[in-house]
Amino acid sequence: CVRLSDPVYCDRARRGLLEAIGTEEGGRWLAVGRNMLSYTIAADLLSLHADGDPNSDGSRIEAWIAGFLTRTLSHNNDSSRQVPLIPFESGSNASAQEGAVYIAIAAYLGDREALNRGWDAFRTYACDPSAPDREDIDLARGVDYGWAHDESSPCAVNPKGTIKGSHRIDGAIINDMRRGGHYTWEPGYTSYPWVGLEGFVPAALMLHRAGYPAFQVADKAVLRTAEYLWYLRNETGNVDWFDGKRADEVVHLVNIAYGRNYPTTDATGAGRTVGFTD
Repeated sequence: CVRLSDPVYCDRARRGLLEAIGTEEGGRWLAVGRNMLSYTIAADLLSLHADGDPNSDGSRIEAWIAGFLTRTLSHNNDSSRQVPLIPFESGSNASAQEGAVYIAIAAYLGDREALNRGWDAFRTYACDPSAPDREDIDLARGVDYGWAHDESSPCAVNPKGTIKGSHRIDGAIINDMRRGGHYTWEPGYTSYPWVGLEGFVPAALMLHRAGYPAFQVADKAVLRTAEYLWYLRNETGNVDWFDGKRADEVVHLVNIAYGRNYPTTDATGAGRTVGFTD
């Protein structure tokens, strides 16, 4: 719609948003984290906002999107608990994706208070020592599995320069790395860090566009998370750690942000959170 100004595409895109309203009922935040980012970006690109008529498409869509900042849905790991949307609640992949959704909604609404909260949570996740720790990020599993740089003061992303034994753990997303098992060398393979990056990297881009230095914070934490997976590929010989296919939509964003040339497939289609980034 945006590129072609074709009314057929515009109508389909608008109807797609309208038909999504309410489909989150009975679901978990996990599903919202993996789908709501693209809906929010689409609404913004289509300039669908409240216009004074509560029954207009823009008003209905904005009310739906804004509602996610105050409503509750099932907790990802305990369906008996109804909880609000908390940005970067844990160091795990689903929470990073939910953090990106929170930031996208705040940007779409122009809500600076919510953006500041998202920025503070992003900084805490990235291991910025100056972050105000407004969110109590759950890192227990990463600690229990031996992935933390400091068990008494862990971070979701291990800080610059940290090693374990003689091997780098700088840039490891500890809760996602533990999905491959307890720390050992070589680590058990897991693709979950890429799932976390599908939230962490888009969140950084949106914060950057909103005026926050997200690509620079915590010694370029976003870059170091990608560097770590590249390091594992090179040190272990297992190309699955960074194959240029998994989550290549965010690899394109890392390459653009930092002037890198990490391998990707030639063209990127739909990703888990965002797509078409090439």
